Amino acid sequence: MSQGEITPTWRSHAVPRAIAIAVIRRNDRLLVTKVTQDDGRLKGYRPLGGGIDLGETAAQALVREFREEVSAEIRVGARLAVLENIFTHEGQIGHELVFVFDAHIIKTGAIESSRFLRTENGRVTAVDWVPLDRFRSGVATLFPDGLAALI
Repeated sequence: MSQGEITPTWRSHAVPRAIAIAVIRRNDRLLVTKVTQDDGRLKGYRPLGGGIDLGETAAQALVREFREEVSAEIRVGARLAVLENIFTHEGQIGHELVFVFDAHIIKTGAIESSRFLRTENGRVTAVDWVPLDRFRSGVATLFPDGLAALI
């Protein structure tokens, strides 16, 4: 896929939602997906993960999401935190309970590339290995709020 095929439009759910995200590091970099405005402007970054399905643990959701979205296998480690994330995106309020886990790649899929695309619910977004110093210094924004302080 080319850069022109990235579809940035996303809207939050109308009710609070439980999600799980994976903090995956490679050297001094963090695996993240871009969060963009509708016009494609970069708003920030978020670690990969997704919604927790009924009857599924947060860790199981992460394993499933990585298989579905980037064809990778991960080993989920310690839960680092649960963050309550209330935000506004494109004028719409969102509310998430975010289970944050340390995780490690055990079968790479596309993840070994320095930049690649993922597909979620018909939406294509860019994924990058971004230097941790960019988040710690405030040069780049890491979502959800409070995550940069944990890592």
